[in-house]
Amino acid sequence: MSKREEQKLAALIKKHAGKAVPPRKDRDAQYDSTLRPRTVEQDAETSRLFKEMKKREF
Repeated sequence: MSKREEQKLAALIKKHAGKAVPPRKDRDAQYDSTLRPRTVEQDAETSRLFKEMKKREF
């Protein structure tokens, strides 16, 4: 890679490093009012922990 390409890539990485994806809306409830409301999803760390615990044997 040329030096200029590396600079462009570094600038692009720096630009997008701090951005987070906003959570999606529940479109099912928007179109079908008979559906039960979904519970709020736990944070990523908690869900990762529970997935890991399910894999373990006690």
